[in-house]
Amino acid sequence: MDLILDPSRDALEVFAKYGGGKAKNLASVAALGFTVPEFVCVSSMALEQFSSQQSSQNALDANLPDGERAIEELFCSRPLPEALARELQRTLTDKGWGDTWLAVRSSGLDEDGAEHSFAGQFSSFLFQRGFESISVAIRKCWASAYSDRALSYRRQKGLETRALRMGVVIQRMVSCEKAGVAFSRNPIRPLDRDHALVSSVWGLGEGLVSGELDADHFEVNRETLGIAKIDTAEKTHAMRHAAQGGITRVELEAHLRSSPSLSSQEAQGVASLCVELERRLGSPQDCEWGFESGKLYCLQT
Repeated sequence: MDLILDPSRDALEVFAKYGGGKAKNLASVAALGFTVPEFVCVSSMALEQFSSQQSSQNALDANLPDGERAIEELFCSRPLPEALARELQRTLTDKGWGDTWLAVRSSGLDEDGAEHSFAGQFSSFLFQRGFESISVAIRKCWASAYSDRALSYRRQKGLETRALRMGVVIQRMVSCEKAGVAFSRNPIRPLDRDHALVSSVWGLGEGLVSGELDADHFEVNRETLGIAKIDTAEKTHAMRHAAQGGITRVELEAHLRSSPSLSSQEAQGVASLCVELERRLGSPQDCEWGFESGKLYCLQT
């Protein structure tokens, strides 16, 4: 089996078994016809190969140092498995991604399930470009499975803390003018069955997800898509693409600070997307979205 999974070729069952929660959900959404940025996924089998490719007889997991930084340094000091390196080079060429900004996102195999959620505990790296940067980001994603926070959560839940399994999503980066999260059911008022909640910021959505930036909030009727309430924040900063890769926090232009980051029509479009995701997937959804050049993308759900 290939070490890099492609939704245009591989079945959903393969993503569910080897891709992890984030990759499986993206593949499901893409298969349903929603607008998702093009992506592939490094199979969890690649981490298993990486873990066992040292000269000693012991697996990598048996010799992990203490501390997140030391673990990351260990992972980055070792090359990718040769088979994965070849497939990664071929994929970047075949997709025309040699000079394209990409997102590299961890996708744990027990992530975002009905019983467990590792939201915010694994690493993601935005605006990465070229084989070397992507390969480093992959290894850092793998290392994040062994972060103090993730391991503590595993111990609390009685989950395995060695020989961890993780896929890595590699996705075309959407350079959002505005972005955020949407809930098909209002999480602030659980008894409210009539409204979806859309939260948005200028620029990339990472500042909202991390809680670093204040956001605008739109309550939208699930049936009629009428706007029931708008709370507009005073927004002083945005997360945007850093020239050399990654993201940077910048001061917002004065005229954007008190302006809603979405028009009513855009907020309705996001709410409609989230409600339709719920209908098609069969359960309430929490989705990340973004607008690039006026086009709405579902980034993950």
